[in-house]
Amino acid sequence: GLRAVLAPVLGDGLQIQVEPTVAFGTEDDPEARLPLPAGSTLVMALFDLAATPEAENQGRFVQQLAARAPAGASAVLMVDETAFRQRFGGDSTRLAQRREAWRSFAETLGTLPVFADLAAPDLVAAPQALQRAMASPLRGGSP
Repeated sequence: GLRAVLAPVLGDGLQIQVEPTVAFGTEDDPEARLPLPAGSTLVMALFDLAATPEAENQGRFVQQLAARAPAGASAVLMVDETAFRQRFGGDSTRLAQRREAWRSFAETLGTLPVFADLAAPDLVAAPQALQRAMASPLRGGSP
């Protein structure tokens, strides 16, 4: 799923390193901040569409992630729709509402979210959304 979304933009030789999940409410804990690999070209915060985005938690986390990104790396926000789609199926109204909540949240951070069902990604729309997000990456700082 994730590789299929990233490869059209970053190339088939991309290397993905997934860091442990940061527990809700521990975004300020220095122990939760693993060093990001030098030479990274992209760092990504991955959230579940069903979560409610909040400046105090997700906002702080993504801004800290962007601030820690190696020089020259883009920092983007991806929202996985897999669990939401499995739970709510074809409820397009609910999907649109959740996407709008994340889109509004991303706008406050000066970026665009990448929406993808990582279990069955749209291999045209998701890479295009990633390119748009990389052109308007997250910036480090205070939420």
